[in-house]
Amino acid sequence: MLEHGNDEPDAGPELSPDELIDQMFKPVQPPPPGVSQQELERWVDSLPWDRMIADPPDDDDGSALDDEDDVHGRRSGGSEFVGSGLSGVTSTGYAVAIADLIGRDRARVWGYSSDSNPLGVISAEYDGTDFVIVDDRYLIDPWLSCVESYTTQVVFDLNSPHDAAEIKRIYGNRLLWEPTNL
Repeated sequence: MLEHGNDEPDAGPELSPDELIDQMFKPVQPPPPGVSQQELERWVDSLPWDRMIADPPDDDDGSALDDEDDVHGRRSGGSEFVGSGLSGVTSTGYAVAIADLIGRDRARVWGYSSDSNPLGVISAEYDGTDFVIVDDRYLIDPWLSCVESYTTQVVFDLNSPHDAAEIKRIYGNRLLWEPTNL
Protein backbone atom coordinates (compact mmCIF):
# COMPACT_ATOMS: atom_id res chain seq x y z
CA MET A 1 0.00 0.00 0.00
CA LEU A 2 1.21 3.49 -0.79
CA GLU A 3 1.80 5.94 1.99
CA HIS A 4 2.42 9.60 1.29
CA GLY A 5 3.35 12.18 3.81
CA ASN A 6 4.60 9.76 6.46
CA ASP A 7 6.59 11.85 8.93
CA GLU A 8 8.16 8.86 10.71
CA PRO A 9 11.95 8.82 10.50
CA ASP A 10 13.45 6.17 8.27
CA ALA A 11 14.97 3.40 10.40
CA GLY A 12 17.38 2.43 7.60
CA PRO A 13 21.15 2.83 7.74
CA GLU A 14 22.60 6.33 7.76
CA LEU A 15 23.87 7.44 4.35
CA SER A 16 26.99 9.44 3.70
CA PRO A 17 26.42 12.84 2.07
CA ASP A 18 27.59 11.45 -1.28
CA GLU A 19 25.26 8.44 -0.97
CA LEU A 20 22.38 10.71 -0.01
CA ILE A 21 22.97 12.94 -3.06
CA ASP A 22 23.22 9.86 -5.31
CA GLN A 23 19.96 8.51 -3.91
CA MET A 24 18.17 11.87 -4.19
CA PHE A 25 19.07 12.30 -7.84
CA LYS A 26 18.89 8.67 -8.91
CA PRO A 27 16.67 8.58 -11.99
CA VAL A 28 13.51 6.52 -11.83
CA GLN A 29 13.58 3.70 -14.36
CA PRO A 30 10.26 3.03 -16.15
CA PRO A 31 8.88 -0.49 -16.07
CA PRO A 32 9.64 -2.44 -19.24
CA PRO A 33 6.83 -3.17 -21.72
CA GLY A 34 4.95 -6.39 -21.10
CA VAL A 35 5.19 -6.39 -17.30
CA SER A 36 2.37 -7.83 -15.23
CA GLN A 37 -0.17 -5.90 -13.19
CA GLN A 38 1.60 -6.98 -10.00
CA GLU A 39 4.97 -5.74 -11.33
CA LEU A 40 3.43 -2.37 -12.23
CA GLU A 41 1.91 -2.19 -8.75
CA ARG A 42 5.34 -2.83 -7.19
CA TRP A 43 6.91 -0.20 -9.47
CA VAL A 44 4.34 2.44 -8.48
CA ASP A 45 4.74 1.49 -4.82
CA SER A 46 8.52 1.99 -5.06
CA LEU A 47 8.35 5.50 -6.52
CA PRO A 48 10.11 8.18 -4.43
CA TRP A 49 7.10 10.45 -3.95
CA ASP A 50 9.01 12.48 -1.36
CA ARG A 51 11.57 13.41 -4.06
CA MET A 52 8.93 13.98 -6.71
CA ILE A 53 6.69 16.33 -4.70
CA ALA A 54 8.08 19.55 -3.20
CA ASP A 55 6.66 21.51 -0.31
CA PRO A 56 5.12 24.87 -1.13
CA PRO A 57 7.31 27.95 -1.18
CA ASP A 58 6.81 30.51 1.55
CA ASP A 59 5.88 34.09 0.85
CA ASP A 60 7.52 37.04 2.62
CA ASP A 61 5.65 36.56 5.90
CA GLY A 62 6.56 32.84 6.13
CA SER A 63 3.12 31.49 5.25
CA ALA A 64 2.55 29.13 2.34
CA LEU A 65 1.41 30.75 -0.88
CA ASP A 66 -2.26 30.22 -1.60
CA ASP A 67 -2.81 31.03 -5.27
CA GLU A 68 -5.95 29.64 -6.87
CA ASP A 69 -5.85 26.29 -8.66
CA ASP A 70 -6.49 26.19 -12.36
CA VAL A 71 -8.54 23.32 -13.76
CA HIS A 72 -5.50 20.99 -13.62
CA GLY A 73 -4.22 22.03 -10.19
CA ARG A 74 -1.40 24.32 -11.32
CA ARG A 75 -0.24 26.95 -8.82
CA SER A 76 -2.23 25.43 -5.98
CA GLY A 77 -0.04 27.07 -3.37
CA GLY A 78 0.38 23.63 -1.81
CA SER A 79 2.85 20.91 -2.62
CA GLU A 80 3.88 20.61 -6.27
CA PHE A 81 5.35 17.96 -8.52
CA VAL A 82 8.94 18.85 -9.32
CA GLY A 83 9.25 19.74 -12.99
CA SER A 84 5.59 20.11 -13.93
CA GLY A 85 4.44 22.50 -11.22
CA LEU A 86 1.20 20.53 -10.95
CA SER A 87 -0.38 20.17 -7.54
CA GLY A 88 0.90 17.34 -5.35
CA VAL A 89 -2.64 16.59 -4.20
CA THR A 90 -4.59 16.39 -7.48
CA SER A 91 -5.18 13.39 -9.70
CA THR A 92 -3.78 15.41 -12.61
CA GLY A 93 -0.40 15.86 -10.91
CA TYR A 94 -0.09 12.13 -10.25
CA ALA A 95 -1.27 11.18 -13.75
CA VAL A 96 1.18 13.49 -15.51
CA ALA A 97 4.04 12.31 -13.27
CA ILE A 98 3.34 8.64 -14.07
CA ALA A 99 2.97 9.32 -17.81
CA ASP A 100 6.23 11.28 -17.87
CA LEU A 101 8.10 8.56 -15.97
CA ILE A 102 6.87 5.71 -18.17
CA GLY A 103 7.11 7.68 -21.39
CA ARG A 104 4.44 9.19 -23.60
CA ASP A 105 4.95 6.47 -26.21
CA ARG A 106 3.42 3.99 -23.74
CA ALA A 107 1.41 6.12 -21.32
CA ARG A 108 -1.41 8.57 -21.95
CA VAL A 109 -3.33 10.74 -19.51
CA TRP A 110 -7.09 10.19 -19.66
CA GLY A 111 -9.86 11.78 -17.67
CA TYR A 112 -13.41 13.01 -17.51
CA SER A 113 -15.53 15.72 -15.94
CA SER A 114 -18.19 14.76 -13.44
CA ASP A 115 -20.78 16.58 -15.56
CA SER A 116 -20.16 14.22 -18.46
CA ASN A 117 -19.65 11.09 -16.32
CA PRO A 118 -21.67 11.43 -13.09
CA LEU A 119 -21.34 7.76 -12.12
CA GLY A 120 -18.55 6.55 -9.87
CA VAL A 121 -17.38 7.57 -6.43
CA ILE A 122 -14.96 10.22 -7.67
CA SER A 123 -17.74 12.13 -9.45
CA ALA A 124 -19.66 12.34 -6.19
CA GLU A 125 -16.87 14.41 -4.59
CA TYR A 126 -14.88 16.05 -7.39
CA ASP A 127 -15.44 17.89 -10.65
CA GLY A 128 -13.59 15.13 -12.49
CA THR A 129 -10.39 13.14 -12.45
CA ASP A 130 -7.36 12.20 -14.51
CA PHE A 131 -5.45 8.92 -14.62
CA VAL A 132 -2.98 7.12 -16.87
CA ILE A 133 -3.53 4.25 -19.27
CA VAL A 134 -0.32 2.35 -20.00
CA ASP A 135 0.25 0.01 -22.93
CA ASP A 136 -3.47 0.35 -23.80
CA ARG A 137 -4.16 -2.08 -20.97
CA TYR A 138 -3.41 -0.84 -17.46
CA LEU A 139 -5.05 2.07 -15.66
CA ILE A 140 -2.62 3.52 -13.11
CA ASP A 141 -3.83 6.02 -10.51
CA PRO A 142 -1.70 6.41 -7.35
CA TRP A 143 -3.79 9.44 -6.35
CA LEU A 144 -6.44 6.93 -5.21
CA SER A 145 -4.19 5.83 -2.36
CA CYS A 146 -1.66 8.65 -1.88
CA VAL A 147 -4.28 11.38 -1.46
CA GLU A 148 -7.67 9.69 -1.21
CA SER A 149 -8.71 6.39 0.31
CA TYR A 150 -11.04 5.00 -2.33
CA THR A 151 -8.96 1.82 -2.60
CA THR A 152 -5.46 0.52 -1.94
CA GLN A 153 -5.30 -0.83 -5.48
CA VAL A 154 -3.68 1.67 -7.85
CA VAL A 155 -3.15 -0.47 -10.98
CA PHE A 156 -6.14 -1.94 -12.79
CA ASP A 157 -6.15 -4.32 -15.75
CA LEU A 158 -8.68 -2.99 -18.25
CA ASN A 159 -8.90 -6.47 -19.80
CA SER A 160 -9.66 -8.22 -16.49
CA PRO A 161 -13.22 -9.14 -15.57
CA HIS A 162 -11.94 -9.22 -11.97
CA ASP A 163 -11.09 -5.47 -12.07
CA ALA A 164 -14.12 -4.39 -14.12
CA ALA A 165 -16.52 -3.85 -11.21
CA GLU A 166 -13.99 -1.83 -9.20
CA ILE A 167 -13.09 0.30 -12.24
CA LYS A 168 -16.77 1.05 -12.81
CA ARG A 169 -17.36 1.79 -9.11
CA ILE A 170 -14.51 4.30 -9.02
CA TYR A 171 -14.46 5.79 -12.54
CA GLY A 172 -18.03 5.39 -13.79
CA ASN A 173 -18.78 4.73 -17.45
CA ARG A 174 -15.59 3.88 -19.34
CA LEU A 175 -17.15 5.05 -22.62
CA LEU A 176 -17.17 8.60 -21.24
CA TRP A 177 -13.42 8.79 -20.55
CA GLU A 178 -11.41 11.00 -22.88
CA PRO A 179 -7.72 11.35 -23.63
CA THR A 180 -6.36 14.68 -22.45
CA ASN A 181 -3.72 16.98 -23.89
CA LEU A 182 -1.65 16.76 -20.71
